[in-house]
Amino acid sequence: AATEPGLERRLLMRDAMTLFCPVDHPLSKGPVGWSDLAGVPLVALAPPSGLRALMDDGFRSAGLVAQPVCTVRQVSTALALVRAGLGVAVFPAYALRGHEDRLIAVPVDAPRLVREIVMIRPHDQIPPPAALAFQRHLLRAFAGAYRQAGAGTADAEFDGAAD
Repeated sequence: AATEPGLERRLLMRDAMTLFCPVDHPLSKGPVGWSDLAGVPLVALAPPSGLRALMDDGFRSAGLVAQPVCTVRQVSTALALVRAGLGVAVFPAYALRGHEDRLIAVPVDAPRLVREIVMIRPHDQIPPPAALAFQRHLLRAFAGAYRQAGAGTADAEFDGAAD
């Protein structure tokens, strides 16, 4: 776990859970609350999935239980089903990439749930050169992804401090 003694936790990115729906869907004007999703056909990841658990937490916060019309194992499959009009989906905002032509990402608030992407490493050990190079590459990649997504996604944040 990231809170164990001797481990350093480095935040790479935060990404808010977001409603994905066709651009002409009634909820596309957003923002929406979790309670607004009651009774709306939902496409979701099958458990166990960290993203599914986070989505389920959002529904529970509104006193609801998520009842998907379809469960899948891949985000891309879920978004293809949303594009086909089967329902809506809730995923981190990054998932819009590549689907901007037919889907819209709508903020989900009350509460706003955020997934964190972190790098965990030993605190008091000097990593081997290959591991240091990988860490630098990872930090640059996330900084680049943030810059690309940041223009269209206000819900992405990056801790860009380099090692």
